[in-house]
Amino acid sequence: GGMDLLGGGGGAQQQQPQQRPSVTAYDKNNFKIVFGLERAPNNPNVVHFHSTATNGNANPVQALNIQVAVPKNLKLQMQPPSGTDVPAGNQGAVTQLIKVANPTNAPLRLRLRIAFSYGGQQVTEQVALQDFPQF
Repeated sequence: GGMDLLGGGGGAQQQQPQQRPSVTAYDKNNFKIVFGLERAPNNPNVVHFHSTATNGNANPVQALNIQVAVPKNLKLQMQPPSGTDVPAGNQGAVTQLIKVANPTNAPLRLRLRIAFSYGGQQVTEQVALQDFPQF
């Protein structure tokens, strides 16, 4: 059962029993992109943003392309996304791992350019992400 997100399997002895904090990068018209945050296990200066895009609409979101820009003192590395089409009806998700190295522990700031097409219409949105929760 993949729905057991909150159920306890007695896993309190694990190092991080709590769910990783997340921020909503985009949430419009039933199309949502959430970034989960965690520090790289082997390097606390590297932050992993786990992007998950879901789509509650009747039609798929297509040609999804997330571009990220960070300030000069941060270093960005993006893994390829799991796909470019987000299935309709929340029947799946497109995930992407974004790694940001932050050697000087500067405030995290991300600028996103989110492009996709829906129902034949091209949409481009700009989003600024900052003020992340503690993690």
